[in-house]
Amino acid sequence: MRIKVSEATNQEIEPFEIEEWPHADMEHYGKKVKYNNKKFIFKADIDNKVVGCIKGKLESGVLNIDYLMFPY
Repeated sequence: MRIKVSEATNQEIEPFEIEEWPHADMEHYGKKVKYNNKKFIFKADIDNKVVGCIKGKLESGVLNIDYLMFPY
């Protein structure tokens, strides 16, 4: 068997994900799972001055950090 890995778009892989996620959930959790995806933005400040930030999202129980920024 040969597997080819290549770049893809969300549109290309969406049908595969729709079909396969329920099977993975049943195997991992033993039941169908409803995910509550949530985006977040937090800041760090000192004396009312922003000195850092983090932005990302929680998707399907996985935390994805888009970026974390602090000054040099």
